[in-house]
Amino acid sequence: IEDVSGLLNATDICVFSSRSEGSPNGVIEACLQGAPVVATDLPEIRDVVSSENYGYLFSPENIKDAISKLLIFMKDVDLRHRVGQKNREFAMRMFSLADNYSMIVNCIDKFSIRN
Repeated sequence: IEDVSGLLNATDICVFSSRSEGSPNGVIEACLQGAPVVATDLPEIRDVVSSENYGYLFSPENIKDAISKLLIFMKDVDLRHRVGQKNREFAMRMFSLADNYSMIVNCIDKFSIRN
């Protein structure tokens, strides 16, 4: 889609089911927009959601658990907002442009070959 930000702003809950993952950009984008996440419980997912969101992750084979966790968020608007806000705060710290830029500059400086 062309307007990812618009879609995410109109989204109440991010649902992400994957058996394996490298960098879950869709989850990161949803967290930055303040959405709670119902997703497969993979280390890569845990790395990008707040600890408050861990209880809404499910094993890849357990569709019933995924549905029950989704229903919890669907029924509880306050919980949805609280977990979404924690995801946003966590993602803003983890993916800060200034911090990431600084890390890249430090890596380049550390590993650059000097004459």
